[in-house]
Amino acid sequence: MPFVFEQPNLDVPEDNHLYFDPGDGRLITVFTRENRKPDPAPNPEGIGNLHHIAFIVSLATYKQVTERLNERGISHSGEVDRRFMWSIYFRDPLGQLFELACYKFSPRWVIPKPRCSIWQAKSAPRKGRITSWINIWPMLSKS
Repeated sequence: MPFVFEQPNLDVPEDNHLYFDPGDGRLITVFTRENRKPDPAPNPEGIGNLHHIAFIVSLATYKQVTERLNERGISHSGEVDRRFMWSIYFRDPLGQLFELACYKFSPRWVIPKPRCSIWQAKSAPRKGRITSWINIWPMLSKS
């Protein structure tokens, strides 16, 4: 996903905004604070909070996830069989819960492209329309 530009937060000078183009005419904004210390405590999961972020990945990618997370010392749920898909859950260094999921079939609404979808799990559209895209392969690649 192409980086577009960086802008200081006009309200909170310690924060920065990074803008990315998901390719559909919108921007995805990431808020950063370089001096923020990682806090692995889980984010609150009550009403009004983000529970987790889900990515759809290919079977080839999914088969490598456990090994790559283990290599990096990242704890995870192990494979969770949801009957229609497999999932694995883990937290990033700031406590955000992520899910990598692989469908056991090809839903007709999944666009067959070599990229992964991301959407806020609690507000995914009912008809399964994908709202934005992000490539997560670099996150799992060996470096």
